[in-house]
Amino acid sequence: MLKLTERIEAPDREPAAGTIELTYDDRKRGRLRTRSTNGQDVGLFLERGQCLQDGDWVGAETGQRFAIKAADEEVVIAVARQPVQLAQICYHLGNRHIPLQIGVYWVRFQPDHVLEDLCRIHGLNVSRQRAPFQPEAGAYGRHGHAHSQRHRPSHERAHSHRQYFQIHGHKGFPSLDSDTAPSHRRGELIMYSSALMKLLNLVSPALPIGTFAYSQGLEWAIEEAGIDSHEAIEDWIINVLDKIICGTDIPALRRLYSGFEADDRDTVKQWNHWILASRETQELLDEDRMMGKALFRLLGQQNISSLHLEQNEPISLVTAWALASYTWNIPLEASAVGFCWSWVENQIAVACKTLPLPQTPAQNILAAIIPTIEAKSRIGLQLRDCEMGRSLPGWSLACAHHETQYSRLFRS
Repeated sequence: MLKLTERIEAPDREPAAGTIELTYDDRKRGRLRTRSTNGQDVGLFLERGQCLQDGDWVGAETGQRFAIKAADEEVVIAVARQPVQLAQICYHLGNRHIPLQIGVYWVRFQPDHVLEDLCRIHGLNVSRQRAPFQPEAGAYGRHGHAHSQRHRPSHERAHSHRQYFQIHGHKGFPSLDSDTAPSHRRGELIMYSSALMKLLNLVSPALPIGTFAYSQGLEWAIEEAGIDSHEAIEDWIINVLDKIICGTDIPALRRLYSGFEADDRDTVKQWNHWILASRETQELLDEDRMMGKALFRLLGQQNISSLHLEQNEPISLVTAWALASYTWNIPLEASAVGFCWSWVENQIAVACKTLPLPQTPAQNILAAIIPTIEAKSRIGLQLRDCEMGRSLPGWSLACAHHETQYSRLFRS
């Protein structure tokens, strides 16, 4: 075993003999036996009391030098929507004297159910993931993160932080850490670029779950109920979005997302059954089951599954959507907006085929509804259990009539 006995400054040109990947708890230890990434057996024999940082270097008695890298480990990331939320949660977590890593609109800490609930109470979006944990060194400690960034090779630094995207239109505040700064500073909802791409995949009309095949009563309403103008189409979509999608689906999405997050089988099953029972016609129920099954099967082909759901049991699209969003680290609020957007876009496509509605007016309607999507989805996420499950009798009747409509383009 090669003994590593001292911390050293990063060499200018000399390559490392190897890299040692350590979790935060292991980086705090002065005595540790481990292996470098090239398989060499090494032991740390360092002065106790100081934590190794990502980008630090240690030397052996033989003169060999090794770079320290923060290993991926399970951590909690809590994302704020506004600067005041970040300040408040940093204050409360700081009072508990826990190691805390602070970024642009987010904090990261080691898993703790109590602290995760505290973050949710203050309105932050909470998720678990695997990532390097590099907490603040403290007021009187060596600010290791700044130190390590100064000496880390550029190619390592480029891969040490995942890129963030901010969406929704409020101005952010500048970061002192250029490596963790987002790609731009307009927004209040932060997403990893990988999660953003997964969300775009989820809302895409090309997603093979059959969304395009259903009209949810709009086809009958256009043919038989006088919903035959641009204004009437827009009013129809906004009313159904407000009362049904954001009054039933979105609050259920929140509870299902929380169920997957908490690994709570009973919660997932309860709200999956509830959302299916809320479908007011056979057409709506069959549609929900078929799209939910299709999305769940697609996720399974990508090695995404849940022990709380069986392949042969009825699964709502909302449930499968929540599973995908949680697994792909899509923030709940972004998932809700995406769900609403996907539904609205499909309704516009129905109008284009049935009315027919020209593309330019269709895009104008879509643009006019965007503020409603954001506002109503947020309201839906805040509904209490007793406020869920709203109904529109006229819409339900349109869906029921569509089941027996003589000539139709869309499935029933």
